[in-house]
Amino acid sequence: MGTQTTDMAAAARRAPAERPVPAAKVERAIQRLRTNIGRNLLRIRSEQQMSQRALAEKANISQTYISQIETLKAKHSLGIELIAALAVALDVSPTDLVAD
Repeated sequence: MGTQTTDMAAAARRAPAERPVPAAKVERAIQRLRTNIGRNLLRIRSEQQMSQRALAEKANISQTYISQIETLKAKHSLGIELIAALAVALDVSPTDLVAD
């Protein structure tokens, strides 16, 4: 295994360094996720005939924040804890909230 480890280390040294992802590209991805989550949240909540208030209570999130997410005006980061709480409260998969 010593030769294999040495060969892998040598290959890693020869590999060209990858360029960092441009910040603008990351920002576009974030905006796309925010849009997807907002639209999907509104759609799923409406399909389930659940009010923002009921969802807020179930997910332990303020009704105002749910409104901001759905109208794409949320200023805070939509972290995994928030996405998980919304998914559990709606009884859907987190991927249902972030899907295109």
